[in-house]
Amino acid sequence: MEKIVTIDKLHKIDDYQVFDSFLIVSKKYSCFHLNGLCDRSILRLVDTIRERKKKVYVLLDRVMFNEDLENLKTLLYKLEERRCDGYFCSDLGVMRLLYEMNIINKCIYYSQTQIVSTLELKAYLDLGVKTVFVSKDLSLEDILKVSKKLSLGVNVFGYRNLFYSRRKLLTAYKDEFNLKGKFSKSDKYKIRELKREAKSIIYEDFYGTYVFTSYIDNHINHLATFYQKRVDYVLFDDNFVDKEKFMKVVEYLENPKGLYPLSSEEVDTYAK
Repeated sequence: MEKIVTIDKLHKIDDYQVFDSFLIVSKKYSCFHLNGLCDRSILRLVDTIRERKKKVYVLLDRVMFNEDLENLKTLLYKLEERRCDGYFCSDLGVMRLLYEMNIINKCIYYSQTQIVSTLELKAYLDLGVKTVFVSKDLSLEDILKVSKKLSLGVNVFGYRNLFYSRRKLLTAYKDEFNLKGKFSKSDKYKIRELKREAKSIIYEDFYGTYVFTSYIDNHINHLATFYQKRVDYVLFDDNFVDKEKFMKVVEYLENPKGLYPLSSEEVDTYAK
């Protein structure tokens, strides 16, 4: 079972050595992260990770347009020269590009709100991709039922995406209520549904608006079961997570003793 961690800043590589591999967040081709790296920094980090004998993937999960795919193709050729291990994507156009470049076997299908059934999981694997990450809505029972037969990945720690729109909803709200200067694109805010108490994270950037869970989805206490049932990949995502809190995860993985103690901000949605 391969333990993967997202990395969106160069200095984090030294803190995250307990992980088997790194998922580099692209500032240009990923849009679900508060931070990300430019193409030059990505190439530099890939070289560093390869030197340390770790596996390296690049997160390319934004919805792409034709001009995006042309520019992405140039980056992919450079990444292939550096023997990048794979590419996390959710756009079918990116999958097609990887197929045309004859590297579809390096494609990791990663859509946080799709893959809610084992039939859907198998359909994507039949396209020749390396593996498929399931959404939070596929039950633990179903995951464990097929994990020995089908290659899959599970998000085990992090805020989960609930909603994405190409529309800039915070900007529209600001304009509607004349809130000039509010809702900076470099920050995150909280939003609450009228009939709910929980406040979810809402974030806007150049590519649209995103809403995430009000809690950190934490399945660390299922790692032994995932290993036993041959789940191929588990992902730890530090997006929006305070450094101190994420370093507690790192420390636990370095020396796991007993069950991981969940904080008030964390929920194990697989727990019965």
